[in-house]
Amino acid sequence: MDRISVILNGCVDMASVWENNCRIQIFARGTFGWEIGENFPVSFDQTKLIPFLCGETAGVAEKPRDAKILIGRAVSGMAYQIFDRMSFHVVEADHCISLLLDRIRSKIEEAERKEDESATQKNARPQETKIPGQYFLNLTVLQQRAPDVSSKMALPPLFDSTPFDRLTVLCQHLPPWLTPYANGKGWCLENGPAKNGAQRVTVVSCCRS
Repeated sequence: MDRISVILNGCVDMASVWENNCRIQIFARGTFGWEIGENFPVSFDQTKLIPFLCGETAGVAEKPRDAKILIGRAVSGMAYQIFDRMSFHVVEADHCISLLLDRIRSKIEEAERKEDESATQKNARPQETKIPGQYFLNLTVLQQRAPDVSSKMALPPLFDSTPFDRLTVLCQHLPPWLTPYANGKGWCLENGPAKNGAQRVTVVSCCRS
């Protein structure tokens, strides 16, 4: 997120998206701070019909391309809905200084990181393959994306709530708790080498007595 869109008026003050004769000014993060980039005029005739205004607003929203943080004094109503639908992070502020741009960028990047981690952890469990009853989890890849997720967090939800025939797990080593757990359930457990030094652990539940 090294490019930010800012709505400015003719006096180079922060402006509302609906003010006359404004522009979207692009600021790009360079080696020595924020640099002024290209800009696009923004001027809507609010006497026109809503479908026309929607089209004009969407056209303006396409111009900043990858500058998907939009800062303005007021961005509300139809304009907010359109920019939000087009994947902009819309922020309202009264002034535009480099410190503010850095702070907004950092907050949005941190929020996106937490959202990604939350989504990864939410899906941190084996997924059923095309063969019914057979599940797979690449624990190595999962832990690269979410280091806080342990095998004890990822596997028991399947064991506790889902009938399964076979589970295959790719991991860096056999989780020490898994063998006694599988033995206690009467399951078969196989462990062997996989690619790139990983281990392929297979749990077969149909070995129950």
